[in-house]
Amino acid sequence: MTEKLDHSRRTLVKLLSNAPLLPLAGGGATAALLSACGGGSNDTASPTAQRLASTLASTTATSATYTYPGLDPNFDTAIAGLNLVEDMTFGSSAVASGSAVGVAITSLTDLATLFYPLQGVFNATGGHISGTGPTVINNEVQRYATTFNAQNHVFETDGLRLQPVLSAGEFNSYLRGTINYSTGNGFTAGAEGVSTPTLLADIGLTATDLASIEIGTCVTSASYGIAVVVAKDASAGTITFEAVTGGTKTAYKSNWHLTFTKFAFSRVAADVVNGTTTTIQFKTPVASSVVAGMYSLGVNCGTTYAYDFHAYDRAKVLSISADRLSVTFDKPVHYGASTLKVLSSTGTTTGDGVLFVPGLSSGEIWSKRGYGPQLSGHQAQAVQVEITMPSLPQFGGGAYYNKAQVEGAMATYAGTTWGYWPAVWMYNFKPAGDVTGYALTGSEVDMLELFTHMWGGQSTWTGYLHTQTYTRQVAMQSGSTTIARNGGTWKTSTASGSLQTANAAQLLMPTPIASGTRRTISVIWTRDKIIHYLDGVPVCESNWAVDTSYPHQLGINVACGSLSNSYAAALFFPQTNAHATGQFLKIHSIKTWEL
Repeated sequence: MTEKLDHSRRTLVKLLSNAPLLPLAGGGATAALLSACGGGSNDTASPTAQRLASTLASTTATSATYTYPGLDPNFDTAIAGLNLVEDMTFGSSAVASGSAVGVAITSLTDLATLFYPLQGVFNATGGHISGTGPTVINNEVQRYATTFNAQNHVFETDGLRLQPVLSAGEFNSYLRGTINYSTGNGFTAGAEGVSTPTLLADIGLTATDLASIEIGTCVTSASYGIAVVVAKDASAGTITFEAVTGGTKTAYKSNWHLTFTKFAFSRVAADVVNGTTTTIQFKTPVASSVVAGMYSLGVNCGTTYAYDFHAYDRAKVLSISADRLSVTFDKPVHYGASTLKVLSSTGTTTGDGVLFVPGLSSGEIWSKRGYGPQLSGHQAQAVQVEITMPSLPQFGGGAYYNKAQVEGAMATYAGTTWGYWPAVWMYNFKPAGDVTGYALTGSEVDMLELFTHMWGGQSTWTGYLHTQTYTRQVAMQSGSTTIARNGGTWKTSTASGSLQTANAAQLLMPTPIASGTRRTISVIWTRDKIIHYLDGVPVCESNWAVDTSYPHQLGINVACGSLSNSYAAALFFPQTNAHATGQFLKIHSIKTWEL
């Protein structure tokens, strides 16, 4: 049994930095708050501290009743009756709005007062156990910066820009083939040492192409997973692959592209132990594309051909031996939740290995206050985030599978930054007791996610809810069964997984959501419903009962795609260095209303 957070009495600020929970009333609350913000009873408090103290003092419980608005009114009308409790403006020249709770966030110091650079962990009373969660949340290519810094968290005059930075390695999808699904012998990526060669003609390549392909580099392997090149023979017209992720394939035939990258994979020659191993020995030399500053993933190939989602290590390549058979990292590696051996040189069918990815960092912010209308004393909460994303061409994804289709899409939609994965979301982050603090049982509210890959795109709105089943009603134009209230069109989808309503998962907009202009991303949520809004216009209403034991954190981040599962085949990662560094998300303001 856990203690519920007294949310009605501690509405705006639960914790600042490492300060304890604030006193419930009286001067002690203000003193503790000022201390946490850099001031105290004998000091002159900063403007940020004064604003926050004023907000705390003015936030009280109410006996009023909120009238649930449904899908008809726009956001500004729907929040009538809710109290503004949070009003943050971001930017080096930002000025507080003038509201009683207005705060200007103008520097990294201000930012650190209210946010963590990584996901944190709440306890049941709303206290933060830590703010040092995983540097990768959901199989992304990049790593999030562990501290606020001027490269990944850039204060511009009108906002805070979350910016990916590439410091080592390269994103370079330099060659593509297509698996011949009607003739030939198909594509093979087998187990270590026993994989049979694939004919170049069966994947749309020629002997001339082999000159650009380096042994030890990786290819997206058909519809699912990654394979590594282990041999090539121009005279025989063959190339040999071994499976890395997604399982083995033998004589696989399908209408899929194969995309060759500079990602690299080598199998370990000795066991790797979490938290202990700093230098890893390999059976074969690591490819020349592996350089100091890159990151790595430990891949369990012996049985599952997969990597633990905890396994996104923040250790960087420090040096590579002259024979390229050993790699030393700047700290002991941590490739999974277990503290035991995680990589073995031998397995049931094959040895484990390490997948090397470019040294790409990005920025995110996670609130130090808790969110959630489901907690004691609250009926409803509304959150609105104003952001700007890059100006990208109209693209909503499609049936792009083979080389001709993929390269045609890239030419037609030139200017797309592939792998762009911005998100505004709230997560119920519970203690999990493992080495990363990652929680498997949290509930999630996605206010907005864009998935910029071949099947998604910067014009497709998504706002998924996770860990519980739910139904959804979409907002349509009056008299229309096909056009959404905001002019978009719902893509065809089946009722599956958590979302039990068909044709209500992805909304294709007539213009890019990543438009280079300001957009507002909003939700109103009660204990059993959530309404999503885009630019103030209702998108959908979901019947979703939120977790009542732990508060949520608000997170805003720029991920740069993923290599997991079918995402690799969807090319959900930067195809060039420019794609990686051309991504950003600028935060202008965050506002919250509650009752």
